[in-house]
Parts: sequence; structure tokens; C-alpha cells
Amino acid sequence: MRFLLLLLALIATLANAQDVRTTSSSIPTKRYLRAALEAGKSWPDLGEGDRGTIVQLTCDYRNADITLVSDQSVETMLPKAKRIAASMGFPLADFITRQGPITGTVDMEFNDYLQPQNRTVDWVVALSKLRREMEAAGLPKPYAWVVRNRIESVRMEGTAGERALKEGFTYLEDRDIARYDRIVFRERMAAWAPFAGHLFVFGIVGVVGAAFAGTVVLRLKKRKESGAPVQPALKTPEEIQAEYDARKGWQRWLPNLIPLLFPLIFIGGTRPELMRQVTYGMPNWFDRASESPFMIVLPLFLCAGLLVRTAMSRKSRGMWLLLSTALMVIVLLSTVFLNPVWFRTLPVNIRLYGLLGIITVMVMTLCVSILFSPSHSKKLPKDDPLVLEVKALGEAAGLKVRQVHQLDYDMLNAYAHIFGTVGVTRGLREQMEPDEVRAILAHE
Repeated sequence: MRFLLLLLALIATLANAQDVRTTSSSIPTKRYLRAALEAGKSWPDLGEGDRGTIVQLTCDYRNADITLVSDQSVETMLPKAKRIAASMGFPLADFITRQGPITGTVDMEFNDYLQPQNRTVDWVVALSKLRREMEAAGLPKPYAWVVRNRIESVRMEGTAGERALKEGFTYLEDRDIARYDRIVFRERMAAWAPFAGHLFVFGIVGVVGAAFAGTVVLRLKKRKESGAPVQPALKTPEEIQAEYDARKGWQRWLPNLIPLLFPLIFIGGTRPELMRQVTYGMPNWFDRASESPFMIVLPLFLCAGLLVRTAMSRKSRGMWLLLSTALMVIVLLSTVFLNPVWFRTLPVNIRLYGLLGIITVMVMTLCVSILFSPSHSKKLPKDDPLVLEVKALGEAAGLKVRQVHQLDYDMLNAYAHIFGTVGVTRGLREQMEPDEVRAILAHE
């Protein structure tokens, strides 16, 4: 039922998604050109009483933005930004708004208009026309222009000829716009990028999926082929301590994860242009996650390592799979709901992606119950006296008991875990009085 409610909530939320999203104002606001030059950065704080409008243009293979910042409120700027986008020939633009204490920011997203031709994207913005539309919309002057260049080629064209812009941020004034009336962004995706991108993504998905599916299959096979249980011999305290020391601590499995970090460190740190090409070649639904590899991709690597490592440990397998599944859910929902650009600006419908994630989590959760159940156990019927007794104890404690299993062991033991499953050994029921069994179950 809880998964059904979560699924319905996700459908309702995504179905009502609009093309305007409001985000936090925690991102520093921008100031007009002089303040930017004095501060030596592209996002200086705008002081109270300052006037002007910042215009930042950014483009790459998947993303094209024009960001407007002024001392006007978002409610005032948003209709103006929509009129500007329509006048520029981009009527299907998306808008992300940020309201700060002094300034308002409207980020116009034109990703839908990027049409690669032979793995090349050209995006041309008529700067002179954009300036006229801003002036007609009543955006406050002066205008400060910031161009962010992180791609193959960015050049300005006009009566003064051509001007190539350097990598990083370039600050322009209105007089520059009079000499160069348009700007051309060009980015090319390498021929090997689609293969590398899909290999990168599906390699992660494959490792996680194979580890999880393999663990489930081996567990089912063991339950099917197992015969009579072998009674475990009692262990000395020294043997118990030795087993504990062999399993404890992060130092046992952390070194196994270090090789998984090498591709991320190499690509993201020393070769950012290579990481950019790999990002371009990734499936559309994964490209936003890849922009923050250490925030999104790294947890998936950790989950993959944990699943493979804990597949050899029967005692900890179920709980680690539960925790890794929960982590995947958090990553999925955080990525979707904290990035408002996803609602329309990606070619793949985000609603279907969200539903796929929820369905995957439901299937994984059902499989976790298989891993939790012992090999030599049978589920007791609902009318069994022990089941009725355990459920009564659970209700008295405010807990819901879903099922009771009897383990085919002579030893005296019982257990309970957070999913509402209680296990009782055959020896406990046969060798102890009902009151004693009740006391042990109450303790569990």
C-alpha cells in the first residue's frame, strides 16, 4: 500500500508539472559589469540600491541558457522573459526562477531548440535583437553581458568582423553589442562519445543489476537444492571473536572500492574535456546525473561494490541490500526533484523515468524479502496458535507482525526484524513451555 501511495503521489506531482519552476535563492546573484570586473568573478552580490540587468549566455551540446538578473522581482520579470523568448523565436522555452532578497533571476532554457547535425550543434543568438527586446520589456539599465565559454568554439560576429571568445567568462558592454550583433556557439560530439557514454552508464547499471540479480538467483537456488539442515556446532568465544574481527570495519571492503574511483578521478579531474564528451554521449535520461559524478554516480559505484562484496556474507546481505536500495531511491528522487530543468528540457519524458524508478524500487524491495528468508524455514499459516500469539504480542507493543517463520533447527532461538517477520526455531517450540516461548518472543 505504501508503494502504491508513493506511486500515485509521484504521478500527481509530475503530471501537474508546469514549465515554470522556482528554486532556492542560495545561488549568489549577479551584478552589472563594473561590479563583476571589480570583484573579479562572474557572480558578485548585488547591493541594495544598485540598478542594472545581468545577461549571461551559456551553451553546450545539450544545454542552451540565457539568464536574466535584475533588481526586479521574479513576478515582474517572468512575463517579460516569456515575451522576450517568444520574440526571439523560442516560444517553447522553459523558465527557472530564483527570488533573492534583493534580486530576481529568470533562467530561460532553450534546450528544445538544439538540433544536432552530424554530431554538431550550432546555436546563434542575435544580441542586438535581444537587447532591443530587453529594452522594450522595461528591464533596468545598464546591461552587463556575460558569456560563459566551455565548449569547442564561441565567436561573435558583426560589423567589426569576428571575435573568438576565450574559455571561461567574458564580460561585454553595450558598446560591444553595437559592434558584434550576434554570437555563435558551436560544439561537436566526438564519434566515440556515444559508445563511451552508453558504456559508462550501462556499465554501472549492469554491475549493480547483475550483483543484485545474481544474489537473488543464488539464494533461490540454495533454498531449492538444500536438504536437511546441518546443525551448526557450538563455537568457542575465541572462534566467535575471530569471525567478528574478520568481518568488522570499513577497512575490509573499502580498498576494494578504490579502483572504482580511478575513472571518475581521471575523467572529472585531469581531463574535463574528456568528461564533457562522455557526458554528451550518455543517454538523455542520465546526462543531468553525470554533471555531478561525485554526487550521483559515486553512490551507485559504492552500491555496486557493496552488493558484490556482501553477496558473500549471508548475515549482512539483506540489510546492506536494503540500505543500498534506499540510497538509490534517495538519489533518484533528489536528482529529479532538485533539478527543475528535468521537467521538460530533456527529450526523454521525465514522468516515464520517474515511474520506471519507482517500479524498479518496488521489484528490488520484493526481492529483498527473498534474501531475508532463511533457507530452512517455512511460513506458518495465519491460524497457527503461535502466529496468533505473536501478532497479539506485536499489537500490544504497537508493532505490526506480517508473518511468522519456523526454522528447522534444534537450537533454542528466535528473531524479529524491521519488516514485521518473526522467526522461531523448531527446538524452541518443542523444548520450552508456552510461557517461556512467549517471554522470548516478547523480548525480541
